[in-house]
Amino acid sequence: MADFVVNSIIELRYRKGRQLLFDFDSECLALLIGLLARQKHRTVVAWCFDCLSPVVSMFEARYPLDKRLSVCLEVSRSWARGEVKMPVAKKYILEAHSMAKEMDDKVYDLLAHSVGQGCSAIHSARHGLGLVFYELSALVYLYGLDNCVGIISDKLDFYLERLSFWEAHVDDGVLDLKWASFLLRDK
Repeated sequence: MADFVVNSIIELRYRKGRQLLFDFDSECLALLIGLLARQKHRTVVAWCFDCLSPVVSMFEARYPLDKRLSVCLEVSRSWARGEVKMPVAKKYILEAHSMAKEMDDKVYDLLAHSVGQGCSAIHSARHGLGLVFYELSALVYLYGLDNCVGIISDKLDFYLERLSFWEAHVDDGVLDLKWASFLLRDK
């Protein structure tokens, strides 16, 4: 179980209204960052897609008519399968980041960026951590500094559990996953 504690760095960033409250130096992310660094690229991509589904659902619960994040995720899945080329997916990923800038609500701005970052993990696995930085920041702003500890701890557990699942199953053939050739080349 992940134990999240609001430390002085997160509290200071929160009080200043900084967009991102988490980064590569966040202590609570050390285990996840280490585990992600050891994964195959396609494992990180599958994990991102899995983690992004609830983010998109949360966004669409608030903005049910705005399907741009769903489309971004679907087109990105097509890119990961080799069905579309990067320039097509890039257009939708950049749209996710653009729509974030249109938002008047910090929480949903951060969630839109989370989708853009998670989908960008197809290009570079390191972008998968952007999904985490943005989503966790959104949750802190949504629930507040005093009420977010359990929620962030649960989300960290979710990330770790899903990463463990994908590490075990990305290549086992049970899920019958189709990957673009560039994702089949192990690092």
